[in-house]
Amino acid sequence: MKTRRMGVAAVVLMACTLLLTMRAYAQDYPVTTGTLTVSDSSPTAGDTITASGGGCAPGGTVTITIDGLGTVATATADASGDFNAAMVVPLTTGNSTVVVDATCGTASGGSQVLSATLNVQPLVTGALAARTNAPTAGGVITVSGGGCAPGEPVSIEADGTLLGSTTSDVNGDFITTVTVPPTLSGSVLMIASCDSGSGTQVLGVTLTVQAPASSTTTTTATTTNTGNNDGGQNLALTGRTIWATTAVASALGLAGIVLILIGRRTRND
Repeated sequence: MKTRRMGVAAVVLMACTLLLTMRAYAQDYPVTTGTLTVSDSSPTAGDTITASGGGCAPGGTVTITIDGLGTVATATADASGDFNAAMVVPLTTGNSTVVVDATCGTASGGSQVLSATLNVQPLVTGALAARTNAPTAGGVITVSGGGCAPGEPVSIEADGTLLGSTTSDVNGDFITTVTVPPTLSGSVLMIASCDSGSGTQVLGVTLTVQAPASSTTTTTATTTNTGNNDGGQNLALTGRTIWATTAVASALGLAGIVLILIGRRTRND
């Protein structure tokens, strides 16, 4: 009987130990978020920038990643939990917006993710020729370049917007026309990217996009001459001319009446 009681007590003790262990492992460790500080938020692809932050466990490892491209840098938090990490902006991120994350453990046993957004500019490796450097918004512009591998697709973009595409010829050259978006204005970087056979080539040109000329309506007044083209001999009657004509007609009428009366009186006599 005593042995049986000892066995039951041992089972209860083991169950309590297991329950406490499971609760310890099931404890939720918070994941905090914050802002990552970067030395340049608009870098050019291939540039080296610095990412910094704090709140990490002292001596802990900080991992820097970019939008699914894997780890681009690591750092070790100092005694205050702060860190600084130098990182190279991948060339494949050119002309795009990417998010940089810095992940580390915290002193409380949790973890934190600090984030920053980069507007990555393309690495221009050559000049793109444009028929005009001051096109009108909504107008058509001719661009050309070379250095592509033969038969490769060429993409033409401006401010991250795809304007058109073409294919390089047997010499790796290309020429095409694209429409400048009506929403663009001022200084705009237009690029053409293609495969050079040894990597991506980006040709660029800076344009100064002009606003379209405002349309104006010109109204021309037309004067109609109702008179005859007779050298001025048949002029329109004026008020003065009408008065004189009326006076002459009245005088002639009065003279006629007087002559009639005189004629009647002569016959009566």
